[in-house]
Amino acid sequence: MLSKDDLSDGVTFILKLTDTDGAPAQWVAKLSGGIAASWFAIYRNADWAALRAHGAEVFHDRVNEAEAERIRKRERCVVIHTSAVKAEDIEPPTERPNPLQADWENDGGSLAPMVLLGRDGFDTCEPPTRAVENLK
Repeated sequence: MLSKDDLSDGVTFILKLTDTDGAPAQWVAKLSGGIAASWFAIYRNADWAALRAHGAEVFHDRVNEAEAERIRKRERCVVIHTSAVKAEDIEPPTERPNPLQADWENDGGSLAPMVLLGRDGFDTCEPPTRAVENLK
C-alpha cells in the first residue's frame, strides 16, 4: 500500500520486461497522486492488459539494468516485473531509415547525403571525384 507521503512526494516505479528475444528492458518513472495510486493498483492486481494499453504513456525513461538496480537499492520503489508483457508492447521498435546507397547499412556508411561546397562556396551536387577534379 502506498502511504499519503508516497502519493504526495512521489514514488519511483521500475518496469522490468524482456523483449521477444529475451533481452531485458527497464524503465523508471517517478509517479505521484492519482497516477501513482492507479499504477500501484495495476501492479497489485497484475492488470497486464492495462500495462500494455497505458505503459507507453507513463514509462518514458528507459535505463539499463545497472541503473535500474542502483535506483532500486537507493530508494523505496515499486518494481513491476512480468513475463506476460513484452518490451515491444510498451516501446515498439522504431523503423530504421533505409540507406541512401545500397549495401551501406553494415559498412559504417552515412545515411545523410554528402554536401560539397564548390569554389564559390555554394552547395554542389557533383560526385566527389568530379568536385575534386574541379578544384585542381
